[in-house]
Amino acid sequence: MLSRRGFVAAGGALVCALSGCTLNALNLNLLATATRRETILNGSLETTATVTQNALTEMRVLVESSKDADKVVLTGQTVRGHRFKITLRQKEAAHLEPVQTTIDVHWEKDPDDQFWMDLIAATGRVQFSRSGTR
Repeated sequence: MLSRRGFVAAGGALVCALSGCTLNALNLNLLATATRRETILNGSLETTATVTQNALTEMRVLVESSKDADKVVLTGQTVRGHRFKITLRQKEAAHLEPVQTTIDVHWEKDPDDQFWMDLIAATGRVQFSRSGTR
């Protein structure tokens, strides 16, 4: 018999599968705050930033980009008018672990959860089509 946590995980996997999400989207680590979301994707900071910018372009969202030594910041507005700031940071990787990048989105006001899920799904699809890239 599944525990409550098991039912929640199974339900989330089912919803993700039915909505067309990639397996990588199951690695979502969504935070509970209303105006902030976070996920972790495989890939270097540079690769993940490029993939994210390309996905945003395909979604017809214009962003401004700035890069520091340890992060890339993308600011823009969704087609529904929700303003956001996405911050990408490379995670420390242990020996033989894949390189990963954390993606945080901060919403100016109300979050656009559909946009966020679409963006993560789009970046996951690109990652799988570019497998082996770091």
